[in-house]
Amino acid sequence: MAEEYILAQPATMTLRAEDADRLLALGSGDAALLYLWLLRNGGRYDPVRAARELRTAGSLPAAMALLRQAGLIRGEASPAVPPQPPVREERQEYTAAEIARLAESDPEWNRLLDETADRLGRTLSGGDMKVLYGIYTDVGLPVEVILLLLNYCCENIARQYGAGRKPTLRQIEKEAYIWGNRELYSLDLADRYLMERKARQGQLGEICELLGIRGRALSPSEEKYLLSWLEMGFGKDAILLAYDKTVTKKGELAWPYMNRILENWHGMKLHTLPEIEAGDVPNRRRGQAPGKTGTKESAGPTAEEYESMQRYLRKMDGGGNRGT
Repeated sequence: MAEEYILAQPATMTLRAEDADRLLALGSGDAALLYLWLLRNGGRYDPVRAARELRTAGSLPAAMALLRQAGLIRGEASPAVPPQPPVREERQEYTAAEIARLAESDPEWNRLLDETADRLGRTLSGGDMKVLYGIYTDVGLPVEVILLLLNYCCENIARQYGAGRKPTLRQIEKEAYIWGNRELYSLDLADRYLMERKARQGQLGEICELLGIRGRALSPSEEKYLLSWLEMGFGKDAILLAYDKTVTKKGELAWPYMNRILENWHGMKLHTLPEIEAGDVPNRRRGQAPGKTGTKESAGPTAEEYESMQRYLRKMDGGGNRGT
């Protein structure tokens, strides 16, 4: 037996029967939510705010495409997904009155305040709340993503400085801008990003062992160098070669010097030992790298250096065979 319900009568929103039929025919809950959101906002599409309020950022492009195909949205003002400008790292000053007004109208903001204080183990100061307000409104991350970000920052600080240490709101804010510029506006996207970071952390441990860094955590600057080299596409063998050349020249691990060697190789698109050896053969004859004069910093490994690196890596891998 069919059941009947009494619905609140619309005050300012109407949905034509034919539009409702087309919306239902799509069979997409995300498209239906997005259409209602657009209808509620007079057709004005703010992707950052939509992602925060609907909590479906990863599916917004597909939902928008369905609405366009069905003819439910039209005109230049409603593209599939307008390109989002980069989140600008400009801190705007907020007043206590603005924060109080948000607390009166937004339960999610109040939940964020409580959860943040609980996870940091302290009462938030007025300055803390202003920074958190900027993360919530300017960066536009949904509450669930901010809480995931908060957990990540707490774990990262504890790993670097010891158990019990907590991040400051400014440290959390800095990471939030990175997440915003990477458009991590859903839990799915944020989880994927953290999985990639975790894999990179495993690689960092192997490289630290090769560089003789043991018994301590990397400093933020050291970690930044290593992550940038991995993102350039260097493996541990090429990084070890750059380390060997650095210590030979400087007598110690000089991070900026080692970084210049790797950046030079990256600029020449040389990322593996065979590529470095083959790419720098003419340069060894001239005693300089392409585009450089009066320097031998970028010269590739000699045959003896190459074989020495291979022997060392085989030893580190427990005597297994490595391709050359």
